[in-house]
Amino acid sequence: LGSELAAAGYDADSDLLQVAGDTPNLADLIESNSHDLDNAFGAYLDDSINVLTMFIDSDVSDSANIKQYEVTLAEGSSFDDDDLSADLSLFIA
Repeated sequence: LGSELAAAGYDADSDLLQVAGDTPNLADLIESNSHDLDNAFGAYLDDSINVLTMFIDSDVSDSANIKQYEVTLAEGSSFDDDDLSADLSLFIA
């Protein structure tokens, strides 16, 4: 997710919020492009269908433009919020 966030204009000094998968109605917030997800990223697992939905706010300004990605996981897979990270550090050679 780091490269997607960097492409949206975020950097290591940005105030990004990682939203936990147990946030109530997270799917509804994503679908409605909710301002509650401004400058946020995260993911949640729908274990009933084994689909991991990851999302970022792709607009660094003071509005939310939620971009989401879905990955179908193998049966019996699990996901923990600690499994998700976004690295925005720069490498200078």
